[in-house]
Amino acid sequence: MVNLVWSELSPDDLDGIRELARVCLAADGGLPTMAADPSVRRFYDHTNGLVGRDATGDIVAVGALVRDHGTHLTVTGLVDPSIRGAGVGEELLAWGRARNPLVPLHLTVENDSEASREFAHRTGLVRVFAEDIMRHDLGDIPVVPRDPALIAVPWGTDTRAAFHHVWRQSFGERPGFTDRDLDAWVAFVESDPEFLPADSRLLLDGGDAVAFVTVSRDWIEQLGVVPSRRGHGLGGHLMARSLTALRKLGRQEVWLAVAEENADAHRLYGSLGFVDVGVRARYVDATVAAD
Repeated sequence: MVNLVWSELSPDDLDGIRELARVCLAADGGLPTMAADPSVRRFYDHTNGLVGRDATGDIVAVGALVRDHGTHLTVTGLVDPSIRGAGVGEELLAWGRARNPLVPLHLTVENDSEASREFAHRTGLVRVFAEDIMRHDLGDIPVVPRDPALIAVPWGTDTRAAFHHVWRQSFGERPGFTDRDLDAWVAFVESDPEFLPADSRLLLDGGDAVAFVTVSRDWIEQLGVVPSRRGHGLGGHLMARSLTALRKLGRQEVWLAVAEENADAHRLYGSLGFVDVGVRARYVDATVAAD
């Protein structure tokens, strides 16, 4: 075991957590944004957390809890690579479980690996969801023409309902799909301060909405094609068009996440120039997963 000095998380810890995130990123790979200020603040800018300091006073471990949809606690954390394997992760997990033992605990891993899977198995967690994180450097964007019979329109008050309809049709069959009504889904999409409505597009075939993409500053947030129209280049066109639009805005890279089991989408994105950079995963207590 490693002897650490533990204390409750506070806003004064953010600089030390950013440095710890950079150390973990250098060792593990994954999303560079993990060590950026917005990401660090999203996970750790509150007081429902725990930090561990070594003998020099540096933060070498941190864990934090958030309640997701009021039904379970999600824990996320960082452990300095130099002290992994010494039980620190287990201490953080035990702390999270003890905060509310009657509520099922979920663990979010921003860059899943063999080590995190071994940790989950050792501590009674089961992986229930994973998505590949992919990156495009915007250097070489293929041209994917649009069928001239199709019309592309941007996100707006008069098109949001059609976007929502295609979203439901595109993702409703996916494992773990969580439905949202129109108002809730629109609020979710527009709550992102970096959402780009003018560059988010809906494809119409006559009066039928058949495909859509929503875009933010550096991310392809969602791309979907109704099942009956897949395999005809609609998704490829929307993706290539979005990459071109973001490059014109001065972006230097673009990211997306695709469910691990969605092999067709992964192949499409790879053919358009995206490369894998990591895996984001969610684990739950084994007893919860069994239920």
